[in-house]
Amino acid sequence: MGLVTSKKIGGAVKRTRARRVLKEAFRRLEPELRLKWDKRYDFIFVARGRTPFMKSNKLYEIMKKLISEQIGRENDKEKG
Repeated sequence: MGLVTSKKIGGAVKRTRARRVLKEAFRRLEPELRLKWDKRYDFIFVARGRTPFMKSNKLYEIMKKLISEQIGRENDKEKG
């Protein structure tokens, strides 16, 4: 997993908070990824302006939805 937080996010405190929230959301999601898919994936998350103000629960739900959609599209391409 890679994390990107630019200075546009804010000062060091906000950037660190954004990284912490992203890491926690992914930490919760990772066991589900290992159970569902036998392939290994690389993920890069880019923090946006409101990321430091979000709760990890909300980011977890967003990550789960986006990753499921992306992997579903990839599986569709492989099948046909």
